[in-house]
Amino acid sequence: MMHNLYERLKQQKEAKSAASRPDSGPSGVSVVDAASVSDARREPRPGRRPAVRLSPPWEQVAGEVWRAVYRSAAPAAAVVRRCASIGGLLVGPETDPEGLCFLDSETTGLSGGAGTTAFLLASARLQAEELETTLLFLSDFSGEPVFLQLVREQLLRAQTLVTYNGRAFDVAILRNRFLLNRIEPVERQHIDLLHPARRLFGTVLERCSLSVVEREILGITRQADIDGAAVPDAWLRFIRTGDSARIQPVFSHVLQDSASLLQLLARIELLAADEDGNGNVDPLQRARLLIESPYRVAGSLSLRQRGLSSLEALACVPDHPQSATAARYYCALQRRRGNWGAAQRVWLLHFERRRSLWAAVELAKYHEHRRRDLAAAADIVERAAGWDHARAVQAELVRRRQRIERKLLRSLVKTRAAGKTGPYDGV
Repeated sequence: MMHNLYERLKQQKEAKSAASRPDSGPSGVSVVDAASVSDARREPRPGRRPAVRLSPPWEQVAGEVWRAVYRSAAPAAAVVRRCASIGGLLVGPETDPEGLCFLDSETTGLSGGAGTTAFLLASARLQAEELETTLLFLSDFSGEPVFLQLVREQLLRAQTLVTYNGRAFDVAILRNRFLLNRIEPVERQHIDLLHPARRLFGTVLERCSLSVVEREILGITRQADIDGAAVPDAWLRFIRTGDSARIQPVFSHVLQDSASLLQLLARIELLAADEDGNGNVDPLQRARLLIESPYRVAGSLSLRQRGLSSLEALACVPDHPQSATAARYYCALQRRRGNWGAAQRVWLLHFERRRSLWAAVELAKYHEHRRRDLAAAADIVERAAGWDHARAVQAELVRRRQRIERKLLRSLVKTRAAGKTGPYDGV
């Protein structure tokens, strides 16, 4: 039975092979015209992709790895150099402007993970007043080890990496690929512009993607740009067809990304120095960013003082929608420093101008516990309890007033027991 099945399968295979062969002449030679042969040579063979051809400035540095170098004017370089010399929010005297590497990559996926491969890397550096951008391109999966070695060389030349969401994405993916290919990863200082951009623009922009920040903050409008979500598919189609026209928009996309990183770094530094009149910035978050200075290796006292002054100015404008939040943050900082006078002035302003319940409670606590002026504390609580909008906290105000009255009574009893006339007699 098995023998019969084998014979039947063999006959079916031979019949299928004979049906697929072209017609033959009397001598057994296939009759195929010259045009058909030419067309077949031009079309990719099954399982084999045509040779990759990229026009200058691209050069092939290995079997499946290409490199191109672009240079462009960079007016923003002067801003970065000045901030590095005097001390800015993100760069300071410890930062070498020539050692900044503006890094961006394109990958086969947007979710990360071990299956995501980086196939294009842009690393831009300042050269005098120009921005020199080196692109490394992987034209097929087989060249990844060589591609990663060249990427590693670029990273080793850098002192500080500047990215946009690179800490969670670009650098993380490169590290994974290094480890999977048994290549030692490179560790460098890192400035991720996504985080200060979110702090400064997060409440005034619809979202903080680099394209939106470019358009709304930097005034850059991309022409015929490829969507970032379409980049992986463009590369995979290039892998199958070898058509360089499909991948050219990706090259332009990553070039603009790396140039925008320099401009965004300069704009953030100008905003931090209060030298930019752009209204698309959250003044409260700008002040907090200066005070906290979380992105500098060594914080700057002048930055913190500038942020504190901005915060005070915002807190002292009761009509501003962010004034109450600024006042809370400012008073908490001053109270922590022991500067009760500065905090008391802001509390009093919001108590009288905004009829703020928060300010009333803080003032009452200040007079009760710091100045020991129970009469003043009782007066503030009594006035706040009479406000229409105080109903939500009426129970708390009643408890506070009762406690102050008990303290007043005990003080009066002690004073009279000592045979003295105290300041609270008749209260």
